Amino acid sequence: MMEQKVESKNQVSGQASKQRQYLIISITLAGIIILGFGCSVLMAEKQWASSAMLLRQDVADVYQSDSTVVPASQMITMDAIFEIIFSRRVLQTAINEAQAVWTPEELREMTDVRETAKGSNCFKITVNSPDRNMSAKLVNTLAKVFLDEYKALINTGVIAARERTLSNIAILKNELQISDAGADQIEQKKAEIQRQEEFAGALKIFLDGKYLDITIVEQGVPATFATRKLFWSR
Repeated sequence: MMEQKVESKNQVSGQASKQRQYLIISITLAGIIILGFGCSVLMAEKQWASSAMLLRQDVADVYQSDSTVVPASQMITMDAIFEIIFSRRVLQTAINEAQAVWTPEELREMTDVRETAKGSNCFKITVNSPDRNMSAKLVNTLAKVFLDEYKALINTGVIAARERTLSNIAILKNELQISDAGADQIEQKKAEIQRQEEFAGALKIFLDGKYLDITIVEQGVPATFATRKLFWSR
């Protein structure tokens, strides 16, 4: 009977010893993991974010010759705007002008573009880099290069529309001179010529830059604090 009690006591003691060993191993492993995480955070590269805010303005409606109303602010969608910003030509131009050392692919990874709110006309470009001053310089250069590209695309479409309108005006005036139509039809042609001339004038104002479809409302500035880029976030 005494031997059974001793054996039972030894089994309990052995189990307790194993549990302590497992506990020590678990604590040791947890400590290694925490230490490794801490070291990775401390050794991770600092990242400085700088953002520029842009506003797509609601400008006067631009109507086509077929009287279909086309809001100028919707000529290029927000998704298309993002595609322009991330295009290789815009990224490479921004890199060249900012005298940065990254490739377009690297700058694309460093850049984030998003609307400030769903359906908003306001959107933000953010650049993250290890250099706080370069982040600000890059984001402002990228915003400027994007605007140049955007306006060029808009102007290309507006120039083509104005050329078509001026051609239509010339045709209408020629028809008016040789037409033997009645007084009502003549007045209709004159009214159409006037409408087309007003449209051409509106397009000329747009080309003169009196309506800026997108403007920078907030420049990027050097960040006051940094985040760290961990290895698993690359």
